[in-house]
Amino acid sequence: MENIYVLTDAVESRPTRNTLELLGLGHRLAQAAGLKLRAWLPGPARGQAATAVLAAGADEAVILDEPRLDTYQPELWLQALTATASAPAAVILPADSTGRDLAPRLAYRLQSQLFTDAVEVSWSDGAVVAKRPVYGGKAIMTARVAGPVVLTVRAHTASPLAEPKTGGEILREAVQIDEAVVHTRLVEHVEEKTEGVRLEDARVIVSGGRGLGGAEGFAELQKLAAILHAGIGASRGAVDLGWAPPSWQIGQTGKIVSPDLYLAIGISGASQHMAGVASAKTIVAINTDPEAPIFSYARLGVVADYKKVLPHLITALAAALKQ
Repeated sequence: MENIYVLTDAVESRPTRNTLELLGLGHRLAQAAGLKLRAWLPGPARGQAATAVLAAGADEAVILDEPRLDTYQPELWLQALTATASAPAAVILPADSTGRDLAPRLAYRLQSQLFTDAVEVSWSDGAVVAKRPVYGGKAIMTARVAGPVVLTVRAHTASPLAEPKTGGEILREAVQIDEAVVHTRLVEHVEEKTEGVRLEDARVIVSGGRGLGGAEGFAELQKLAAILHAGIGASRGAVDLGWAPPSWQIGQTGKIVSPDLYLAIGISGASQHMAGVASAKTIVAINTDPEAPIFSYARLGVVADYKKVLPHLITALAAALKQ
């Protein structure tokens, strides 16, 4: 019997928000297809979240019992996932740095098709139907994929289960690593400390570009972000100039985000940047250039110097949110 697979992640024994979304999507897909949903938990550390993974939608939580899998290493994970994928109809990965790294390699090893950056996935007439934005979000491509497929799915485009699922089975599979194909080794693992809300999880993002004029502009953005409990992002131009760290970069070569509200301040709206926010529900832009492309994407646009607008906005929001 074919199965649907989801690659999961967990922090301190709790599935991440992205994992809960993917499990909800996988559960609905499996229900529609009449298939079983199997969830991979790479490494014993993630295995502690097995019960929560079952409640989030999986029929089987498969713990890949090899300690070296606790930390992401592509060659090790590819071996483990390939060895434990039994008759996959679809494999669902997050559209993050890990998923983008793994998906094409895994698709090749499983001899399956590949569909990346999906924002909607369903099952129809024995096939996966997937959609993704193209041309910087100007259009939506729809593909019907008959046969095995590896998918990466953007964050915040699927919903977790409304109610916990009952039942399910926890399986523990030993993984044999072939050292002959391991050409890299982990020398050091440095965890990036993120203050405030992670961009990947943020429902509101305040983002700045070269129009801020310097790093001091991001200090003002941080004040606004603190009031809104928002994540802070940046365009590639601002990052290249050293005004913001690379971890803040949003766009085709940065992070793909899907907030409910995206405040773009001093961002022109180049297609490479807009590709990273194509799934944002509402975009609000502040820019001095009335011809800036960002205004064609924004629901609300303000043509003005952000230095004149931002202080009033911060004061008004602070007062309104205290009530």
